[in-house]
Amino acid sequence: GSGCEVIREAKRRQHLTGVALTAEGEEDDVRRGRDAGFDYHLTKPIDFAQLRNVLEQIAPAHNGGLA
Repeated sequence: GSGCEVIREAKRRQHLTGVALTAEGEEDDVRRGRDAGFDYHLTKPIDFAQLRNVLEQIAPAHNGGLA
């Protein structure tokens, strides 16, 4: 299945933060990802500074506030 199907099912079962890492970066692609439940949409080739920024934002939420 697609990543959108996976995130939909995963978010239905539990709270999590979804980060899409994809080659698809058109406005419609981003909208579809958000509609499916992805919280972040990063396009390939990955900008590692951007990825690090996203991970730093979501890590405290998943570590009880501990970075």
